[in-house]
Amino acid sequence: MSKIKIVVTTMQVWMRRMEKRSVMLSFSNYINVITEHCPLRFTDAERQVWRILESALEVSEYTDKIDVIRGGQNKARLKVEQIQYLCHIISGLIVSHSYERGQKLSARLLENGSIYQNIFELGRRMKITNPKSMRTTYGKLMWMLMDANERVAVNALGFDCTA
Repeated sequence: MSKIKIVVTTMQVWMRRMEKRSVMLSFSNYINVITEHCPLRFTDAERQVWRILESALEVSEYTDKIDVIRGGQNKARLKVEQIQYLCHIISGLIVSHSYERGQKLSARLLENGSIYQNIFELGRRMKITNPKSMRTTYGKLMWMLMDANERVAVNALGFDCTA
């Protein structure tokens, strides 16, 4: 189904609901209502956080270390270590970018869990809204989030990266 058909179908369903309530809105009002809840542009602060995530993913060797495991190494433990390492890189970049923001961070990953969740969600949203961005790092982010969603990783980290 094309994007235009999806939008038209969504609009038709919405209009039927509004007709049942005996309220009829024009298409422009419909778009205004929808865009109140669907941000189309990122704020400057979100762009700065996205650049921090992009930089951390660029220097991270997550997929290099996970894909090539030497004999005798525990894969689950190695995944958790690399996720922690990526979170520490992000924390370091936040401190180097803004010392005031860095002071708000805790030394423990568990206490910063919601911050990391928001950062990873922002990276996902950025890729959806701007398909040409994150060409080299989005795959690494997705692999890391899939591995972080495993029960062993969630228990070891103390928080869920994808919640």
